[in-house]
Amino acid sequence: MKKITILSAILAGSLVIAQTALNRDWYLQKMTFNGTEYVPQNEESIARLTYDTGWGDANTQVCMQRSYNITNVTSTQYGISQYSGIAGTCASPVTTDFQTKYFSALQKTTNFVHNYVITGSGSGQILTLTTSAGDTLVFGTQKVLGVSDVARPAFSIYPNPVKDVINIVSDDKPDSVVLYDMTGKLVLSGTTTQKINAASLKKGVYMMQISFDNKTEKIKIIKE
Repeated sequence: MKKITILSAILAGSLVIAQTALNRDWYLQKMTFNGTEYVPQNEESIARLTYDTGWGDANTQVCMQRSYNITNVTSTQYGISQYSGIAGTCASPVTTDFQTKYFSALQKTTNFVHNYVITGSGSGQILTLTTSAGDTLVFGTQKVLGVSDVARPAFSIYPNPVKDVINIVSDDKPDSVVLYDMTGKLVLSGTTTQKINAASLKKGVYMMQISFDNKTEKIKIIKE
């Protein structure tokens, strides 16, 4: 009987720790919605998500705010249901579009389930939500948009504006090159070449994210 009691106490304690680990401010880094990856394109569009598992609610904000009921919280999932909202107007149409996708990914139905995993420690913690509709939202503990000058890898690109091919000039090949349109929609992913075929892209402005040795730079690209 003592062994059972001790084991129950350990399991209960682990569950409380797992639940309370949610209870902090989280900031959206990227999301996959309806099979397409999106990232915040400006500081205004970095969604904040705050949990209070003791009260059974989660509050989130982009331009407008929403408060959700969360139920049946375990160490790996919880239910998310009805919400109340406070109106807010985005300064940018890009943010308005991103906000719509974010709220749609967060809760598509009345009774929705989020599976979650928290990795890392301290300020490096990452919260990954996978919804019952198959969408994924990744949050960190700090607002991240671009990188500091200290972390910038040495490279250049030309031409910009571009018509056909984007050339990346650097000593080494990039680890990855990812291209998003200005709504945050992923249009190119995973390439490590130093020549990017841009001929098929529509005219407009894009955000290129280039990584070398875990250092990342974001650059606006104009397609003519």
